[in-house]
Amino acid sequence: MALRDLREAVRAELATDLAIEFDSGPPLFEGGITRRSRGYVWAEGIVRADAGLWEEAEIHARLYLKLVEPRSDEDSVDPQPLEDAAEALRDAIANRKRLTAAGGVWLLRFVSVEIDYVSQFAELIIRAGIESPYELAETTG
Repeated sequence: MALRDLREAVRAELATDLAIEFDSGPPLFEGGITRRSRGYVWAEGIVRADAGLWEEAEIHARLYLKLVEPRSDEDSVDPQPLEDAAEALRDAIANRKRLTAAGGVWLLRFVSVEIDYVSQFAELIIRAGIESPYELAETTG
């Protein structure tokens, strides 16, 4: 399993579909982004998978929207842009069943999309695995 190849395939797919720059690696800052919208994609780890797969990689994609500072302590954040960002992340990757990357065809499984209204980002979590050739041989042989 090549995490780098999978991460890069997810990053490229999101950058193309959403027309927003996505960096490889997790963000290393607290809070939001004030200059422009920007995304980050990283692998969180590898977990043992269900039958038919060797293992699954957990991939996170976080999309920050340009931070809008509240005018006062009593202001609320308009939830619609973040809700739209969450749905765009989900639609770009999570609704796909397969993603081709170096190392093979990855089977994608949607885990969640979470929204952070304070830092103004939406974060997609997916799991991806490669079909086991042993399982395929048993079912086709």
